[in-house]
Amino acid sequence: MEDDVIMEIQEWFKSYQAEQRQLGLDEGKRLGLDEGKRLALARLFEKRLGRAMTDDERSTLAERLARLGEERLDEVVLTLDGETLAAWLANPEGR
Repeated sequence: MEDDVIMEIQEWFKSYQAEQRQLGLDEGKRLGLDEGKRLALARLFEKRLGRAMTDDERSTLAERLARLGEERLDEVVLTLDGETLAAWLANPEGR
C-alpha cells in the first residue's frame, strides 16, 4: 500500500517536472522571439535616425512595442523621417 502511494507520487512528480520543463522552454522561446523583434526594430530606428539610440530611447521603444505592437512601430519607422522619428520617441504621448 505504502509502495503504491510512493510510486504514484513519483509518477506525478515526473509528470509535473516534464510539464514545468516544457513551460520553461515555451517561455524562453517567446522571450527570445520578443527580444529578436525588439532588436530588429531598434536597428531600423537607428538607420532612420542616422545614429545610435540612447538608453532612454531603447526603453521607450521596448515599452511602445509592448503597448502599440509590431505593426504600428513598423508603420512609424517606415513613414517618419529621422527628425520626426526622434521627436516621436521623445514624446511621452507617442502613438
